[in-house]
Amino acid sequence: MSDDSSLDALLERFSRGEAAAFEPLYEATAPRLLGVAYRMLRNRASAEEVVQEVYLKLWKHPDRFDALRGRAWSWLIVITRRQCLDLLRRTRPETPYESEDGLEALLNPEDRVPENPLLDRVTAAEEAQHLKQCLAGLSADHREAIILSYWNGWTVDETARHLGRPLGTVKSWIRRGLQNLRQCLGLKSQYAAS
Repeated sequence: MSDDSSLDALLERFSRGEAAAFEPLYEATAPRLLGVAYRMLRNRASAEEVVQEVYLKLWKHPDRFDALRGRAWSWLIVITRRQCLDLLRRTRPETPYESEDGLEALLNPEDRVPENPLLDRVTAAEEAQHLKQCLAGLSADHREAIILSYWNGWTVDETARHLGRPLGTVKSWIRRGLQNLRQCLGLKSQYAAS
């Protein structure tokens, strides 16, 4: 059960107090959220800690999900990403981004935490290849801003300082780059205009 509507239904049931929906929701989403956290943190133990924290928050405050504002999967990814950013801000030293080999390293499916079956690894490799092609189609500025903020986990302020550009410019690059990525990947925008 991993399609978006099934996940939406599970999270909606859980948010209404149906505790029995938690286990199937966890089983359907935890491996992929672990992959998201691992991609950002590059540390299995830290990624597991973040995912545990995400589900603990969900357990304590199930009513925070609002189906009118977005899909369950997107909402869970946003929470996971925020937890990763919080952890990175607390623990990491400032490390410069190396743009020469960064794209290859970031999109290497071998770095991803496996979800178990071989099919998941094949699918991940195909998705990574498609994403790599879409990223390559972006302007260099848009691509670098997205990589710094999403894969490296930098704030927009940190990204703007690193690139030596005004904050508003970098925000625009990220917004336009994400719009182009969504279009290239065939995804509908989760939100109207951001």
